[in-house]
Amino acid sequence: MVKKLLKNDDIISSFDNDKNLLLKINLGIIPDVDNLMVITLAGYINAYNCDYFSKQISKVRQNQITKLIFHCSSLNYLSSTGIGAFFSIAKDLQKENGNIILNSLQPKVYEVFKIVGFSKHFIIKNNLEESINYFRENENEPIFPKQFNCPVCKALLKVKKPGKYGCKLCSTIMKIDNYGVISIS
Repeated sequence: MVKKLLKNDDIISSFDNDKNLLLKINLGIIPDVDNLMVITLAGYINAYNCDYFSKQISKVRQNQITKLIFHCSSLNYLSSTGIGAFFSIAKDLQKENGNIILNSLQPKVYEVFKIVGFSKHFIIKNNLEESINYFRENENEPIFPKQFNCPVCKALLKVKKPGKYGCKLCSTIMKIDNYGVISIS
């Protein structure tokens, strides 16, 4: 399903010029889904190598890739700094109608997402097949109207356009931008 070339540099020129002993990044492409790349992570993302991680993902983004699947079965540790990097990547991609999916998270890594309250802000799938199918099924889906769960009380909400909205159940005020990104005011 994933077409993996022999080297990352075959997919993105000079990708492997920089190395990090704590984190290995391997690239794979899905030929039948536009602008999609699978990024397999192995090792650790922490305050010491988060800049390396962000720089490598920037190289991917410079190639007009707007859909990223992070395959995390071998990601053994993720600090809150690393989660911040994922959040920043997701926010940038959503501005271009793209997104990220995290899959195969180890329980201890998923726990970090839950502790910092970010698990509800990411699409998390069990495996690579589910992740690829998500992008296949949603390839041409419009942003609005948008249906989502309130980040506070989980009530189902529907909006027709970007703007400022209040949850009818818990009165949480939130803003939905043109890209469907939800933020609590």
